[in-house]
Amino acid sequence: MTMLRIISTYITALFVVIFGATGAFASENEKQNDWEFNLAPFYLWGINIDGDLSAGPATAQVEVPFDDIFDSIEAAFIVHFETVYKAQWGFLVDVNYLDLENEMNLPVGISQNVDLSMTLAEFSGFYRLQRDAHIFDFIAGLRYIEVENTVSIAGGPTLLDDSQDWADPLIGIRWMWGFADGWSLIARGDIGGFDIGSEFS
Repeated sequence: MTMLRIISTYITALFVVIFGATGAFASENEKQNDWEFNLAPFYLWGINIDGDLSAGPATAQVEVPFDDIFDSIEAAFIVHFETVYKAQWGFLVDVNYLDLENEMNLPVGISQNVDLSMTLAEFSGFYRLQRDAHIFDFIAGLRYIEVENTVSIAGGPTLLDDSQDWADPLIGIRWMWGFADGWSLIARGDIGGFDIGSEFS
């Protein structure tokens, strides 16, 4: 069995959400007693991939810009759900699945088909502080990552068919600014891994 080892994969993501609900990035907003629920069943995800893939002694560089990824999408599933209790304690679930298929030309003039699917699933809790129109969420949780790769020669044999998965603990902060009625600006950053799942994320 050929084992795939991911040496380094750098993913840059830009999340853009356009919404009309007040206070959070949600397409649906429902309040019951002390609970607030928010659901975003789809949002735009801009991504580029840059890194190295290794199978045994062979290592290949992988560099896929956003426009190539957009053209190579076979399937995508993106959903975000969160709930807050008494506007202070909450948790969130975020699931992203992306299936890409592309054809790459090797230096020797041979084409290879690359099928890459990624699953990123996060479950985190957070504590919220609010100062006027500004909200700060202090986040801690887990992010599960699974990468599946299939590489084959065009019209020929399969060279690689393998997968890896791991879970990273994470800590982070999210800032939300309600700058107008029904509109918010959101920024978030987190770090994780800590040599438990990956070395650093």
